[in-house]
Amino acid sequence: MEKQAINIVIGGRSYKFQVQPETESRVRDAGKRIEKKLNTYLKKYENKDMQDILSIVLLDTMAGLIALEEKDEISDVCRQLQDLDKKLEGYISGR
Repeated sequence: MEKQAINIVIGGRSYKFQVQPETESRVRDAGKRIEKKLNTYLKKYENKDMQDILSIVLLDTMAGLIALEEKDEISDVCRQLQDLDKKLEGYISGR
């Protein structure tokens, strides 16, 4: 598939991206979420410059991503423990 050009506005600046059609909505949604967080922190930290605010948004976003990754790792461990539990039950019951 051919890439298409889209514009995403972050912090009052327009950025042009070349994206696959199937990822366009995800990229646009990411831009909207960044802009929303940016506006939230701009109101909260009025005395900070844009670079500081963008750094805060980036840190907040990455902390959330790490939390999701940790949650997923815990889910994987839980699934493995459940599988092991089933195997042990089968072994104990002689199946």
